[in-house]
Amino acid sequence: MGKKFIRDNVHGDIDISDLYVKKILNSQIFQRLRYISQTGFAYLVYPCLRHTRFEHSLGSYYIAQELLDNLRIRMKDKESCLYKKISQHEDLKNKNNNLKIKDSYKLLFKALNKKNYIRWSKIFKLAALMHDIGHGPFSHTFEKLELLDHMWIKNKFKEDDVISGFFIELKTIKHEDMSIAFIYEILNEDKEFKKSDIKYIAALINEDFRNYFWKIKNKKTEDDIKITILFSPLISGIIDIVRIPLKAANYFS
Repeated sequence: MGKKFIRDNVHGDIDISDLYVKKILNSQIFQRLRYISQTGFAYLVYPCLRHTRFEHSLGSYYIAQELLDNLRIRMKDKESCLYKKISQHEDLKNKNNNLKIKDSYKLLFKALNKKNYIRWSKIFKLAALMHDIGHGPFSHTFEKLELLDHMWIKNKFKEDDVISGFFIELKTIKHEDMSIAFIYEILNEDKEFKKSDIKYIAALINEDFRNYFWKIKNKKTEDDIKITILFSPLISGIIDIVRIPLKAANYFS
């Protein structure tokens, strides 16, 4: 099959040729983002500001792919600033769980080398694509009014002890938690997707889940959780791939 693209006013052509991406985009859960405003009620002031979570998510996916491609190139270039900074960076500390990562470059190499690149690039890109899939109407405006009785969500995760354990401990639910529920619902039915990797997508987009996952880690999952801690600031940091596509809002305002 040939390549398939979506034309974006800000980013140009966004490649959505991968089968798993098309399945997600065509799902009812993702399509609902077409009708959820990225900017709440701002269109009442700026009538042309009709930016939705759908195009915002596509923009995040595009930036994630660009970032991964550049990381791989710069990792191989020993003269690059990235290579020098990462190789000299002895510790990365997560402010919440006080996690120290002694060999951050080794972890980055593990995620992006030939053996693991396909797996981790898929996890990272899907986290970018679906980070906002749990939003309700008007985005953050009515976030506090989202579903409070989430017993029906807990029952969805009986096949996954980690995700079910996380939801059982929740007292309230926010859009990042709903994102995990929707991601699980979409990907758990996909026979081509590795079910255990759903947890790492969730860890990238949800800090509370990431901390919970770290708390119950074992030798088999420890390095992979560390990789999500290493990559998580790129999904939800001060300057991240989620905020970069917000220039689309500036374009329309």
